[in-house]
Amino acid sequence: MIGMLAASISQTIVGPAMPRIVPELGGMDHYSWLATSAMLVSAVTVPIVGKLSDMYGRRRFYLGGLVIFMLGSVMSGSAQSFGFLIFARSVQGLGVGALMPMSQTIIGDIIPPRFRGKYQGYMGAVFGVTSVAGPLAGGWITDHFGWRWLFYVTLLLGIAALAVIAKFLHVEHTPRKAKIDYLGMTTMTIALLCLLLATSLGGTSYPWGSAQIITLYVVGALMLLVLLFVERTAIEPGSRTEPTLWPTPSGMREAAPGCDHDGVRLGVADRGDRLNRDALD
Repeated sequence: MIGMLAASISQTIVGPAMPRIVPELGGMDHYSWLATSAMLVSAVTVPIVGKLSDMYGRRRFYLGGLVIFMLGSVMSGSAQSFGFLIFARSVQGLGVGALMPMSQTIIGDIIPPRFRGKYQGYMGAVFGVTSVAGPLAGGWITDHFGWRWLFYVTLLLGIAALAVIAKFLHVEHTPRKAKIDYLGMTTMTIALLCLLLATSLGGTSYPWGSAQIITLYVVGALMLLVLLFVERTAIEPGSRTEPTLWPTPSGMREAAPGCDHDGVRLGVADRGDRLNRDALD
């Protein structure tokens, strides 16, 4: 829960500080990339980490995600240029992409089915609280301590989560041999990047009818078709027709509430990002 809190609040706490960050570091032309970079990396990471954790265990990926998230927080807090801050936020997004699915998957592993709904409600409460409290805390911290402390606060939460999880979280896992679907991962990554970039940049950096946006959508759609073909023919031990990247129906049911909360949270963050950009303009 602490790891989920750290990952979730990192997405909402930065928005109020943008009017301070942009004048200090510059980079007004690339303003939207602070949110976009983390979102892109996180979206690509989630299904890949989910699949690999099925093969090699949840604990190591959860701890690894926390370490990467904290590294991104340190890099963001010490950034001296806007370009480096965008890169640091991408590193944070990589950690968030591991923390988000692992938090909910571990709940499914260690909590009996009859109690999972209650714990999913706790997860939803975390998203709700951070969506409201994150911007408020971000504004207060920025006014009293400076915008760099926004990232150091999430670092402290990450350290607390790492200490608790390293000591108390021990999820049973039975290792199994499986062929990693590198081709599926590659085509999925290209498809997601193209489609998300087109949706994010369309109407802001480029007109919706521009060659850049249309090309991104076309390439993304083609990669999705290739991905479907690859997954239909991918070989997984025990089955030749079961897709190797897509989750099982039970996994999809467990992930559905999290997808709803993620969508609301990202929508609120994107709306706040656009309002901040209008204010700066």
